[in-house]
Amino acid sequence: MTNHITGHYDAVSLLAGEYEMILEKLFELEKLISNYDNKALEQEINIKFSGQLNFVYEHAVRYFRMEEEIIFPRLENVLPPHASPGAMKSEHNSIVKMLFVLREQLKEADVFTTQFPVLQAEIIKITADFQRLYHKKYDVMYRELYTFFDDNTLDKIYSELKEKIIKS
Repeated sequence: MTNHITGHYDAVSLLAGEYEMILEKLFELEKLISNYDNKALEQEINIKFSGQLNFVYEHAVRYFRMEEEIIFPRLENVLPPHASPGAMKSEHNSIVKMLFVLREQLKEADVFTTQFPVLQAEIIKITADFQRLYHKKYDVMYRELYTFFDDNTLDKIYSELKEKIIKS
């Protein structure tokens, strides 16, 4: 895990880099399912798709949790009620639930044959939702961090995030 934190100089670049990596995996899943047209390759694609999806799920859960434990409480102390952290928690929950349901569906042996249009639609929706959330984080939440906190506090947030990443 430690290789992910090299090259990042603050909490925003660290999280942005991780979310970009998750988005890349989601785009790969979209491409994989969009190009699926060969029943003979169903098992191989299911294995690859499941592996990628598990990666996305595990990383999304990990980074959502880190934000909710380290960043959101600080922002909630300086922002008015019903501000960005609450909305983003709701979006985190929605994305995690969709990923979980999709993972469960993939446990069915013939899922690509019986539910292909559903799988395709779900991965497209998850990718779009995650992409929108990432842009909101970058355009709103990360700016809030820089607006409300001094360099010392931002360094503390970065250190806490790095420590959690190293431990996970």
